[in-house]
Amino acid sequence: MINPFQHDQPVKKSIFHRIRKFLVNFFRKKRSSVIETEKVEKQVSDTDIVSQKESRKTGDEISKKADSDASQDYDAVLREASKKKYSQRKADRERRRQENERIISARQPSQKISKNGISILGKDDDLVELFTGKKSEKKSEKKPEEKPEEKPEMNFAEMFEKSLDENGDFQTILQEKEDSLSPVKALTVMERIKAYPDPEDEIDLHGYTAREAKAKTEIFIQNAHYKGIQTLRIIVGKGLHSQSKAVLPDIIEKKVACLKKGNLVLTFQWENRGKLKSGAMIVYLTQT
Repeated sequence: MINPFQHDQPVKKSIFHRIRKFLVNFFRKKRSSVIETEKVEKQVSDTDIVSQKESRKTGDEISKKADSDASQDYDAVLREASKKKYSQRKADRERRRQENERIISARQPSQKISKNGISILGKDDDLVELFTGKKSEKKSEKKPEEKPEEKPEMNFAEMFEKSLDENGDFQTILQEKEDSLSPVKALTVMERIKAYPDPEDEIDLHGYTAREAKAKTEIFIQNAHYKGIQTLRIIVGKGLHSQSKAVLPDIIEKKVACLKKGNLVLTFQWENRGKLKSGAMIVYLTQT
C-alpha cells in the first residue's frame, strides 16, 4: 500500500532545515549582539572609571593648588601685617626717643629730677630765674673754694711724745688713773647667798643610820655640785637606834662643814634659824 504522504517528506525536511537554520542564525546574531553590547558597556564603564579617576585627580590637583595659593596668600598677609607692626613700633620708639631728648635738653643741667619727674631745688638755684625766666641782678658770683692747707702727717711715736710733753710724765698719768679708781668691795657670804635661788633639790634622811646618812649626804652634794645646782635642802630625822636625842643633825652638820672645807659648800644654815627647832638644813653650794 502506497503512503500518500511519502512524497511530502523531503519538503518537510527542507522546511525543518530552514527553520533550524533560521533559529540558529537568529540566536547566534542575538548572542553576538549581546556580547557586543556587553563589550560596549564594559568599554563605556572602563572609560567612565578612567574619566572619574582623571576628574578626581584633576580635582585633587585643583584643590591642592587652591590650598597652596591660599596658604601663600595667608603667609603674604601675615608678613605684610608683621612688617606694618614692626614699622609702627619703630616709629613709636623713635617718637619717644625724640620726646625724651627734647625734655632732657629743656631741663637745666644743675637741676635734679625725682622719681616722679619733679625738679629738686638745690642751694645754688635762683628762684627768680626759675619762676620768671630772667636772671637775678643781685645774684652773687661764686667764689672759688679755698682748699685747706695740708698738714704733714705725724706718726704714732711723735704723737705720743707730744702728748707726754703736754700732759707730763707717763708714770704720773698712770698713778693718777690708779688713784682715781675706787677699790671694788668684796661681797660677804650673806650678801652672796641672797642672790641664790630657793632649794632646787632635797633629800630625806629618815630611816637611815648615821653611817648611811653621811654617805647619802656626801653623794647627794657631789652630784648636785656637778649638775650646777646651787641650793639644797637636807631633811634630817631623829636617827635609828638612838635612845635619847636625835644624833643625825650633829652628824650631818659635821659632814657638811667638812665638805665646806673641800670647796663644795659655800655655807649652810638651819631652816628655822636653829638646829633644835628645825628638822631641815639649807645648803648653798659653790658655783663652778
